[in-house]
Amino acid sequence: MTSLSAGAVEGIVNEIVTSDGGDRPVLQVAKFQPVGGANATRHKLWLTDGSRWVYAMAATQVHALLQEGGDFAPGCLVRLLKYSVNDMAGRKIVIVIDLEVAAGPQKLIGAPTGYPNGEALPSDAQPAGGAPAPQPVKKAAPAPARAAPRRPSAGGRAAMPIAELNPYQQRFCLRARVTSKSQMRYWDKPTSKGNLFSVDLLDASGEIRGTFFKETADKVFPILEEGKVYTFQETSGRLKPANKQYTSLSHEFELTFGNVTVEPCDDDAGISQIKGDWQPLSIFGDGGGPRDGNIDVVAIVRKAEPVGTIISSKSGKELTKREVVLCDDSGFDIRCTFWGDVALKEDAFWDSQPTLCAKGLRVGDFGGVSLSSGFSSQLLWDSQDIPRSVELRQWWAEGGKDSSSQQLTGGSGGGMGGREVPFAERGVLDDIKAKQLGYGEKPDYIGVAATLNFVRSEKLWYEACASEGCQKKVVQNTDGTWMCEKCNSTSAECQRRYIVSCTFIDDSGQAWVSAFNESALELFGKVDADQLAVYKEEVDGEDGKFEAYMKQFNFQRYILKLRAKADTWNEQTRVKVSIADVKPCDYKAESAALVQALA
Repeated sequence: MTSLSAGAVEGIVNEIVTSDGGDRPVLQVAKFQPVGGANATRHKLWLTDGSRWVYAMAATQVHALLQEGGDFAPGCLVRLLKYSVNDMAGRKIVIVIDLEVAAGPQKLIGAPTGYPNGEALPSDAQPAGGAPAPQPVKKAAPAPARAAPRRPSAGGRAAMPIAELNPYQQRFCLRARVTSKSQMRYWDKPTSKGNLFSVDLLDASGEIRGTFFKETADKVFPILEEGKVYTFQETSGRLKPANKQYTSLSHEFELTFGNVTVEPCDDDAGISQIKGDWQPLSIFGDGGGPRDGNIDVVAIVRKAEPVGTIISSKSGKELTKREVVLCDDSGFDIRCTFWGDVALKEDAFWDSQPTLCAKGLRVGDFGGVSLSSGFSSQLLWDSQDIPRSVELRQWWAEGGKDSSSQQLTGGSGGGMGGREVPFAERGVLDDIKAKQLGYGEKPDYIGVAATLNFVRSEKLWYEACASEGCQKKVVQNTDGTWMCEKCNSTSAECQRRYIVSCTFIDDSGQAWVSAFNESALELFGKVDADQLAVYKEEVDGEDGKFEAYMKQFNFQRYILKLRAKADTWNEQTRVKVSIADVKPCDYKAESAALVQALA
C-alpha cells in the first residue's frame, strides 16, 4: 500500500527534498481548484504529508492530467516527479511541473496544519475518499516510480529544459543555443528611456524567446553570438504569455531576463542549429496552404533581385529590402522578401544560389502567395546538419537547377520590384484615380509607360548615416559632424540618399510620384545624391544653373511599376504613389510588342 512521505512538506519547502536530487515524495491532494476561471490551464493545490500541508501551483504541463478526471481527484495520493519552490509575496509555494497518481481518492490522512505557520486546512478541504485511510509512516521514504531524467550540466548546476519553464519560476539555469539575435533597439519617451534586444533560445526540449533590458542588455549583448551554446543562470527572471504576433516559436511563454549570468560553453551536438516544421512549397499549390501566419521552409535561392529601398508607411523610415525567388524539388517557386542586414548581403552571396532553412517566414497573399522574413524569423544558410538541406543541395547539383517550376507568386498586381509588368497587363496613369487604386488594405500596383516631365529640385535628398546598412537620418552637430541616434555614433561624413518628388505624364494624364534612392539613380543617369550635392554647392549663387542642369533629365520615357496606397493626414486622405521599379524605355522592344498587340 502506498504511504505518504512523512516530513516531505518541510523538506520540500526548505529545498532539502528536491527533484534534482532524485526525491519523489508522495503527498495527498486535500483540495485543488482552477486559477483564472473555467478555461484555466493552471491549478492551485493543497498538498499534505499527513502532518503538514502547503500551497502548490500546478504548471500547464500537468493540465491534461488534471482535466482527465479518473483517479485524479480530491483525496488522491500523488507522486511529485518534478517540482521547485518559489518565494511569492513572502510565502513559499511549491511549483509542480510533473506528477503522477500513486493511489486513488481516500479520506483525509491525519490532521495536517500549514507549514510553517500552523494554520488549518480550508473547511472544504476534507475529501470524502473511498478506501481506509492509511497512517503516515514515521520517516520520509520517497518511492520513485522511475529514474529521474538526466539533465545536462550547466556550470555544475542541473540545467532546466526550456519546455518546463513556467511563470512560477524566477530562479533557473538554462543551457541553450542562440538561434536568433536581434539588433539592439532603443526607446526614448517622456516617461522612460532605455534599450533592449531579444534572442531565440533552443535546447533539446524546445525553444523560447528571451529579452534583455537596459544594463543587462548592455552586459550580455557583446557576449552572445548566433549559433553558439551558452548557460544562463537566472535569479530574477519573469515569464509571461508569448505574443504570437511577434514570435513564431511554439512555447506558450516568453522570458524576460533580470539578474542573469551568461557563460559560453562547448558546442552540444544534442542541440540542433535550428528546429522547424519544414513544409514543401507544394503546400501552396492549387490554392492550398495558409495565406497568413508563419511557415517553415527549406529551399534554394534560384534568383535574387538587386537590393532596393522603400519608405515605411507606418514609421516614415526608409527600409532596405531584397526580393528573391525560392524553389525546391516539389516543382514550385515562390517570391520571398528579405530586409535589413540580410538584404544587404553581397551580390556574390546571392549569386551562389545558397540553400536556406527558414523558420517563421511570414505568409502573405501578395500576387497570389508570397513569403517575407520578419523580426522573429530564423535563417540558416547552407546547413550541413539539417538532412532536408543536404537532400535539397544534392537534388540541385544533380540537375534540379535546370528543372522548370510553377510560379506561386504572380508577376503583376503587387509583384517583385525587378520584374517588369507584361505589355498586355499595363495600364495608364489615369487608372490610379479611375480605378481608385490604393484604397484597399494592401497597396495596389500598376505598370505604365510614361514620361518624366518635372522634378521638384528644392529638396532632392536627405542626409543619412554613413554606417553600412543603417540609412537612418542624421543630424549635423555644431562642429560639422553628423550624429546618428540609431547607431549612437558621430561621423565626420554623411551619405545623402534621394527622396524625390516628380511628375510623369502619358496620354491619359499626369501623376505626382515619389522616387526613392534606387529609383532616382535610374532617373538621374546613375548620378548619386552626394555627387549632385557637390555640384549644387559649386554652382550656388549662379541663378538658374542648377535648375538648368536638372532639366536635362526631363522628357525621358520609362517603363514603370508604381505602388499606390492611401494615407490619411489631418483627417484628409490622399493616395501616395511611388516607384517600385523603373527601366528606361527600350523603343525597339516596345515597337515589337505594339505590333504584336495589333496583329
